[in-house]
Formats: sequence, C-alpha cells, structure tokens
Amino acid sequence: MRKQRIGAGIVAGLSGGAFFGALMTLVQGPLPDGGRASLMHQTAMAFGGDGLLTGWAIHLLLSAVLGALFGALSPGAARGQRAGISRGALYGFGWWIVGGLVLMPLLLGWAPFAPLTDPALRGIGLGSLFGHVIFGTILGAVYAQVQRNIEHLEGEPDAVRR
Repeated sequence: MRKQRIGAGIVAGLSGGAFFGALMTLVQGPLPDGGRASLMHQTAMAFGGDGLLTGWAIHLLLSAVLGALFGALSPGAARGQRAGISRGALYGFGWWIVGGLVLMPLLLGWAPFAPLTDPALRGIGLGSLFGHVIFGTILGAVYAQVQRNIEHLEGEPDAVRR
C-alpha cells in the first residue's frame, strides 16, 4: 500500500508540477546581477545549470520527489477530494516557505526571505506563493483521485483489472 501511495504521489506531483512549470516558464524575474530570466531558467541556474530544458528537468524531478513525499506522509489525503485539496494546498504553502523563500533565494545568491523583504522581488514572491499553492492543490486533488481509482480497482475481480 505504501508503494501505491508513493506512486500516486509521483503522478500527482508531476501533474501539479506541469501547471506550476508552465507559469514559471512564462514569468520573468530579476537576477542578482541585474538581468532578467524566466523563473524556469532561474531554477536551472540555482542548480548550476543553464537553459529552459534544464530548468524543466530539474523542476519535474523536484515535483516528482515532492509528490512521492506527499504520498508517503499523507495517507489521509486519499479520504476524499476535500481532504486531498486542503492538505495539498497546505503542503504547497509549506514548500513555498522552505523552497521559495529560503532555498531558492540562497541558491541564487540572495538572502533568505528576499522575495518578501526586497521590493524588487515582491512580485516574484507573491507569484511563487500562488504557484506553490496551486501546485499543492493540484497535487492533493490528483492524489486523492488516483488513490480512489486504485482502491476501486483493488475491489474488482482479477478479470476486470486485466
């Protein structure tokens, strides 16, 4: 059952990550050197890479890992759509604090919480909050649906599952 939860979390994390990644690709933000780049490009830069494709690869890998972690830690989210959505949104909010306000700024050469304290970055900070909460909401909703489908299939006769 734990493997199924982790698998459902990966699927759900990639679903939320795809939506969040599209936003990150479209939004441009300032760089420490004064330039501008898409948030997806900044993701690549934060991990020592360059380019949009590298940013997407890193972002989707992180989305899958965060989804797997959600699945491992949140079995109760499968109790229904509301539980999945609310737990997912809260999970996304938590990762906004950890990832969007602490880790990413540090990896890009800014101070922790710079997206809140630096007026030039506030728009990015708020956009990141929106993106993380939407990521979590989609994650939770998809996770609950995948878990429901798995439970439904487990209740079916073997002939139906094939």
